[in-house]
Amino acid sequence: MDQSAQHKRATIDDVVRLSGVSRSSVFRYLSGKTLRPTLSTAIETAMRRLGYPIAGRSDAQAFDLSISTSPSFGSFRGYAEVVEGIIARAVERGVHVSLGHGLGYEDIKGNPPVFPAERRGVVILGKSMTEEEVEAKELTAQGLPFLLVNRIMDEPGYSFVSADFRAAAMDATRHLLGLGRKRVAMWDDGSELSRVQRDKRRGFFSAFKAEGLEPVAELITGRDAGDIEAEAARLLSLAEPPDAWFAMDDRAAMRVIRKAHDLGFRVPEDLAVIGMNDTETASLSRPSVSSVRIPFFEAGWSAVDILGRLIERPVERSIRIILGHRLVARESSLGQTRKA
Repeated sequence: MDQSAQHKRATIDDVVRLSGVSRSSVFRYLSGKTLRPTLSTAIETAMRRLGYPIAGRSDAQAFDLSISTSPSFGSFRGYAEVVEGIIARAVERGVHVSLGHGLGYEDIKGNPPVFPAERRGVVILGKSMTEEEVEAKELTAQGLPFLLVNRIMDEPGYSFVSADFRAAAMDATRHLLGLGRKRVAMWDDGSELSRVQRDKRRGFFSAFKAEGLEPVAELITGRDAGDIEAEAARLLSLAEPPDAWFAMDDRAAMRVIRKAHDLGFRVPEDLAVIGMNDTETASLSRPSVSSVRIPFFEAGWSAVDILGRLIERPVERSIRIILGHRLVARESSLGQTRKA
């Protein structure tokens, strides 16, 4: 997608740095809120210098897009990238964006809706399985178009745009197995609350099955046994410690690497580690962390067009898009390999 790649070169973080305006103010500006003239001028000047799109509303394409997300979504960089993608595409199309945490779409931020009901839709982002199911049923009852981002839904009639996290986790685990590592550890939070975590867990086991191998049961641990650092210390102290670790995200991978170094293990010579999501910190960490690139920005970008199509063509019950992922091997797994 050439346009999304162009916009990704100039991100909201770039606008924040160049304008000197806070990130929250930039988001407010892009979602159509009124700011002090000095702030608006600084943001627009930065956007012009960066080539970031500044667009007015196109009546032919305009609609109201509400992002319904968890209050804690800002703690994960991937969700911020999704929102950046949504806003970049929304600005270009003249779509109004609002942000909220619940079902109050009639008055999501204390303001009246910008568009009538037939020109409105919802993007659900970063919620638990239970929250998603409750919200989807309510939106269906209200007759509002909606889609989920980074969730593959089994229910018919639900729209989504997502990477295939099961396949991505399978690729990550097979990367470790392909290095000759057989004792692969995984810290599993043991929760079925998140579809993504569930799919990553399934991908881990699918990789072993595809290779005709069995995972080592004593190396599969989780929250019930202790936090990830404590469990890393315990597993690395076994008579036969793990020789590789599949982490469900990059932050977990870095925590494992720090604990391994504390205990005198070399990464990747003694312990190969791979994470998931490929957030910016994965490449900046030392050693740099192998990961699987998930196209968060592109998911947000696509979500705007999908929701617009659902609004324009209500005869289409659902639209389902699977985006590609990419394994990025770095220092945490690229070293000496273990022979079978």
